[in-house]
Amino acid sequence: MTSIRLDRELVEALLSESIEPEDENTLADQVSRILPFHAMLPNSQAGDLSRLTAHLGGERELLEWLARRPGRPRLVAHLYRLIWLLDEYSADPAVVSALTEIRTEHEPIPPIVGEHLTPDLDDASLAGLAWAIEALAGDDRLSTATSLAIGAAELLERIALRARHTDPGFGALADEVARLRTGIAEAHGRL
Repeated sequence: MTSIRLDRELVEALLSESIEPEDENTLADQVSRILPFHAMLPNSQAGDLSRLTAHLGGERELLEWLARRPGRPRLVAHLYRLIWLLDEYSADPAVVSALTEIRTEHEPIPPIVGEHLTPDLDDASLAGLAWAIEALAGDDRLSTATSLAIGAAELLERIALRARHTDPGFGALADEVARLRTGIAEAHGRL
């Protein structure tokens, strides 16, 4: 696990809304570095992250807060939005079916994504991509995490476009993933 920790004084300053902009950017960077380890944090760090998340309004708002900061925090926010979508839709039968069709019809899959997909596709395949992106971010391999995320987003967009034939609601997912893919690329380009 990373040696980066949340600075408790900065957390308290944000909670009391007395934090300086530069310190807030520092805290956002710290959050972006520990987020991949959220399940393994020591109790004191987990508590600080939990209080910070609650103060901001929840997990979605935490990502919005990170996305308003330059550099790594913005990139990590976009990566986590994709991670959540991959996890959310991984077990959806229409998604699994569309992914299987893409593989069966030998449609090209971004090579980096192919390296992380298991030969037997199932309801955990996209969740496995989410896990790999998070692990790469935790290992501070942001370029590789970004490449995998862009490839996974491209694949999820194609899956959503196929799945919308069964459920028109997937059209909105395809649009969301396309915007997210652009956001990830732009955030990485500004590191």
